[in-house]
Amino acid sequence: MSRKIVFITCEGGLVESPQSGRLDRLERIALVAGVIPALARFERAGYELVVVGNAPGLEDDPELRARFAAVQAFLTTLFASQGLEFADALFCPHRADGGCGCRLPRVGLVADYIAGDRLDRNASIAVGADVAADFARNI
Repeated sequence: MSRKIVFITCEGGLVESPQSGRLDRLERIALVAGVIPALARFERAGYELVVVGNAPGLEDDPELRARFAAVQAFLTTLFASQGLEFADALFCPHRADGGCGCRLPRVGLVADYIAGDRLDRNASIAVGADVAADFARNI
């Protein structure tokens, strides 16, 4: 059964991209204007919400991994307090020069979603940061 999914980049889709280039501290969180009502409309229309993003360095830096996890836990709780539930949150932990298949705009992160007929490709969308357009084309 195919599903309608909104793939949302964390940075640029849910929160403004921080000046530092890394969303690893609570004080760097600034929601994208209108994101909560927009996502609520998608949910009411029957879409699943899946967060995607690049989080370089997580694979080899335990301190960064812990800070990133705290930010993600805060965001999950914040959005849940507004009635929004994410079906999944998927992040590539590799650096840009690693050549992995899961770094956006590649689609390795969502391989399970795009396999077979699980994804309604005509109704699903990708929103957010600059990579979202290329990511959507790659799907």
